[in-house]
Amino acid sequence: MRAKFLLLNNGLKDLLGHYYESSISVAEAARAIGLLPALATHVSCPTDILPEWIHAYPLFRVDHFGVDAAQVAPEIPGLRADPYAQGRLTIEDVCSGKATVEDYVRAHVELPESAAATHSTLTDSSLQHPVEQTLSQETVRALTDVACLADIELAMIFKQDLERFLSLVGISRADHVFLPTAHGRDLLSAALVVRRFGEEFAPTFHLEFRHSVFLADPVAHPVQDRPYLAQHRAYFAAYAKAGPSARIHLYTDTEELAQEYRALSGFHFEVLPIPFRSNSILSGQRSAGHPLCFAYVGEARDEKGFHWLPDAIDALMPDYIIPGKMCFRIQTTLRQPAIHQPLSANCLPRLLNYDPKHVNLVGLGSPLSMTDYYRTLSDSDVVLCPHHAYRYRNSSSGTLIEAIVAGKPTIVPIHGWMARQQPPGAGECFQDQRTFVEAIKRVCDNYEQYWRCAQAYRRMYRFHHAPETLIRRLVGCGSGTRMKVGAPGLVA
Repeated sequence: MRAKFLLLNNGLKDLLGHYYESSISVAEAARAIGLLPALATHVSCPTDILPEWIHAYPLFRVDHFGVDAAQVAPEIPGLRADPYAQGRLTIEDVCSGKATVEDYVRAHVELPESAAATHSTLTDSSLQHPVEQTLSQETVRALTDVACLADIELAMIFKQDLERFLSLVGISRADHVFLPTAHGRDLLSAALVVRRFGEEFAPTFHLEFRHSVFLADPVAHPVQDRPYLAQHRAYFAAYAKAGPSARIHLYTDTEELAQEYRALSGFHFEVLPIPFRSNSILSGQRSAGHPLCFAYVGEARDEKGFHWLPDAIDALMPDYIIPGKMCFRIQTTLRQPAIHQPLSANCLPRLLNYDPKHVNLVGLGSPLSMTDYYRTLSDSDVVLCPHHAYRYRNSSSGTLIEAIVAGKPTIVPIHGWMARQQPPGAGECFQDQRTFVEAIKRVCDNYEQYWRCAQAYRRMYRFHHAPETLIRRLVGCGSGTRMKVGAPGLVA
């Protein structure tokens, strides 16, 4: 019987971002080496955007940031309703003193006898299993200590959906479960499932953490107001106290992030490549006599500096754009509601006013298909990454890696992971809006030099970030999550 490779991407709702591309590229690579892939997505993900060959399960109600937990799980054969929908204890009951922590956890891990008598799914047997209660109680206490107790509600919903997914596909010790954008609550869920099955029979879980826990804008997010950091401190603390599992492996996608998570948790984190289907990218020398095409691709987001583009275009218009030295191609796909990206939404009217021969807008109103996305990237000459320095100091950018593999010169922030990834001589760095414009001018004035350097490194990056490389790293993983020798433990 073929081993299964189960992708759990609860952030996959549509074609926005890299959720889709990373999922499909990894699933294809898993299938190529003989594994049987299946993909679980957010409940809102339309299955018609997915390839017919992949088994899809759109059933996760909680995304990475927990913003859609109110959605109802779809009617899929083998699923059942939430057994706690009526009359269950809430976090408010614990906070008000009406119930103890033990009462709350017991209500969420033990199935009522009437329901247990009529169902025999993994969800039923797991929820009533007493071995889960210790870890659950430790987590509740840890979240209480950092004033993040409400997140346990999302963790329990995620756990139920995970068990439904595993129940539907069927699992064995030979199978692998990969969470490419993991949260601390996902670690709790994986640990509970492993405890239920036991180390000898549980599948192997691979959790990749891709968001920074320490680095944030110090003005907008002071240390005392960072719930993301507090939540992860609590989940890792509870997991460490209850005892880590050799069936759970932890990863990030940059060495900088790995250092963050090692310091926070005391656990070992490996670094994975950033997968995508590089054969979809076409690369070649531009046609002589045409303006250089400077492209912004990906979602229109404030943290990616999308709102800098109109001012940059205005500054370049008289000496570079009107004389025909350069033009812009900009993906303007804005996730709804737009209030979450106010700066990006406010600058759209300015972009719409430009002459299309100078500023070509794509993806307005809806995400680009993967074919159109890669065509936009391939047809560009330079890729702009005006990303926020704090947000991307340690975090990765799939757009940057795609641009490097395509052999495109790039413009990136001067501090952090993106600048360290940019091949020598293959682009420019900026420090603020003024230097961003100056970087664009330098690349335009000396394009051939930057292009030759970019071409020299594309093959090496293509091999390193191939989906096949990631799959073989996961399937050939070592002995599991382990504590570092002399680990500093949890830090503030």
